[in-house]
Amino acid sequence: MLGAVPLAYQQGLVSSSAVDDAWRLWPLVIVGIGLAFVLSRTPAFFLGGTVVAICLGLVFGSALAIGPNVGCGGGGHSPVSLSQSGRFDGSSSVNLDLQCGSANITTTSDGQWRVVANNGGGQLPQITSGPGLLSVTSANSKGWSFNRGKDDWQIGLPSGVPINLTASLDMGDAHFALASASLATARFDLNLGSLHIDLTEANVGTLNVSTNLGAAYVTLDGSSDLTGHLETNLGSLDVCLPTGLESR
Repeated sequence: MLGAVPLAYQQGLVSSSAVDDAWRLWPLVIVGIGLAFVLSRTPAFFLGGTVVAICLGLVFGSALAIGPNVGCGGGGHSPVSLSQSGRFDGSSSVNLDLQCGSANITTTSDGQWRVVANNGGGQLPQITSGPGLLSVTSANSKGWSFNRGKDDWQIGLPSGVPINLTASLDMGDAHFALASASLATARFDLNLGSLHIDLTEANVGTLNVSTNLGAAYVTLDGSSDLTGHLETNLGSLDVCLPTGLESR
């Protein structure tokens, strides 16, 4: 069941709204535990465990299928959006804290950074910017709750400007395609979600990637002599390197 849900979603057999509501089945886990006690001395003892296994498979399979954005519905609020842009004055820090949503981060060629943010639950992220700083943080990032609304971020970072990048992702799906970026340091922390980091043609000094109950994919082309630390805990971490590239 854990693998069947993501497969069915990817094949278009189930809708995103149906997958998004799978978390509402959690009370059936309690029902299954009760059945296990009641039927423990009968030939139908296996029914309780079966109910628990199916429900957990649906909930966690749905989480894997959509990023995961389970339970991030808009709660009846009207969608909202904002757009901001600016320039850095030399070496800068970029901090991204996304909870429950998706993000696409690329590079720009005109020297400007850009943020286009949408949220289906009426909760826009907090954006703080200055000559050497850009911070984008999901609303209520310190107190996660159901039906907060999914964030959808489109962010462009200027190429050629030295950047210290820190990205934290909880319950979401983020794609970084940072060709021509100049990253003095880059740190990615993933908790329960999926993360794609493409550093092809990027100049990177130090790279750190940490995943907890998530799936991360890192692509390197060998254009940078970088150092760093990669770790995963109850998840997966795939690193794609060119054939023949020396690594240690």
